[in-house]
Parts: sequence; C-alpha cells; structure tokens
Amino acid sequence: MSCHVTAVMRQVSRTMEYAYNDFVVAQLALLLGGIERREDSERLLRNSENYRMVIDDAGGWVMK
Repeated sequence: MSCHVTAVMRQVSRTMEYAYNDFVVAQLALLLGGIERREDSERLLRNSENYRMVIDDAGGWVMK
C-alpha cells in the first residue's frame, strides 16, 4: 500500500472516530448539563454529522 492510500484511510478513520466521539459527548452534555450546555450539545451534534463526508451516497459504504 502506498503512503497516500494509508494516509487517506487514516483520515477516514479519524473522521469516523471524531464524529462518534462528538455525538457521545453531545449526549453527555445534554444529559448532565441540561439547558446550560444546550449550545455545546448542539454544536457537537452538528460536528458529529461530519461522518457523512466519508460515506459514499451511491453504495452507503465508507469511502477509501
């Protein structure tokens, strides 16, 4: 595997990981922080949708 392919795969993996982490932390902020953390939760939920950038619309699979 070339360095470029490995780097792209790593970027895709990180995007998925960070999106999941943002989703989980958003849920915690909403649960534990209540209304005071609503803005943080909404921002993190928006960030968690970044996983869509690495999903192939036609096939529904993660792109390489």
